[in-house]
Amino acid sequence: RFSQILDEDLRLLNYNVDIKYFGLMHASIAVSQISFNFLFSRVTFNLNKFFIFTALIIIVAYSLLPLNLGWFVSLFLVDVIMGVGMARKNLLISEINHFVPSSVRSTLNSTVSMMQFLFRSILIFIAGILIIYNINYIFVFFSIFLIFALFYSVFLRKDLL
Repeated sequence: RFSQILDEDLRLLNYNVDIKYFGLMHASIAVSQISFNFLFSRVTFNLNKFFIFTALIIIVAYSLLPLNLGWFVSLFLVDVIMGVGMARKNLLISEINHFVPSSVRSTLNSTVSMMQFLFRSILIFIAGILIIYNINYIFVFFSIFLIFALFYSVFLRKDLL
């Protein structure tokens, strides 16, 4: 999530937005995460369809970010990405914990967290290289990466869903 906040800070600087609005941006990100968590916790749904649908929402939002539609639309898209992404993560952890015995739950959650951190570190490194050239390359890269991940999990590895 940190890389998305950093990217949004750079994007707002490119739009010459006054720095006093950066706090509002970070507050709106927190509100979007809380809102999506509340919304998704109240709705009953098919978990497989939910993950596919939310992945498509995130892919569309990442795909629209490089279009420079203005700072307000850009901020809204980042709010959607972070809010939906956080809700997905919390729901997935909650669902996994139903099937894991309590004796190994903390070990499993810790291992998953370390793997996520390792994977995120690699992605942030690639994003750092891409940001040297153009910030929009990051969003294009993440969009393409997410499309491949969705395709892989839906069509090639149905057991993941």
